[in-house]
Amino acid sequence: YRYPTFYGFEYTETGVPVVRIGNILSNGFLNPDLSEYVLIDPKVSQLFPRTKLELYDILMAVRGDGSTAKRIGMVTSKNLVGANISPNLLRFQAKQETVTPIYLFYFMTSKGGQTLLERYVTRTAKKTITAQAIKTISICLPPYSLQQKFDKLVKTTWQMKQNVDKTSWESSRFFNALVQRAFRGEL
Repeated sequence: YRYPTFYGFEYTETGVPVVRIGNILSNGFLNPDLSEYVLIDPKVSQLFPRTKLELYDILMAVRGDGSTAKRIGMVTSKNLVGANISPNLLRFQAKQETVTPIYLFYFMTSKGGQTLLERYVTRTAKKTITAQAIKTISICLPPYSLQQKFDKLVKTTWQMKQNVDKTSWESSRFFNALVQRAFRGEL
């Protein structure tokens, strides 16, 4: 899904976050820091219920020079549930019992998925890809049970990485505190 007409609305000081292409991090996740988002009035967001985000939705840039069909992100942060999207993004929801969102995300960002998507990008003044073109794309799907196993492994890996990142941050903080104490002659 994507906004049919989103242009012309004013951003507000408070309200519903709007995800833009720049909010998709290089690792494929959306920036969880809400201070990095523009906001729209909740009444405006309600006009576009089909583009309100849910956990594990996939977003893809649909226009732009270097990002069309290449900048793809997944909603993994609960604080972005209910956010909305800019008109330069397309929202994907995996069809339950057919494809899992995590499998679909990793397929779309894989070399094979990127090659497939690139075939549907138009070469006008700005590269674009349409929702209608995407609806015609067929992909190979492993059995749903294998996709679920894949999802479980990916989520375990995400958790492990998050634990390593936290430990690294804590170690760095501890090291910096020791350095400060050493410079003050307290060791």
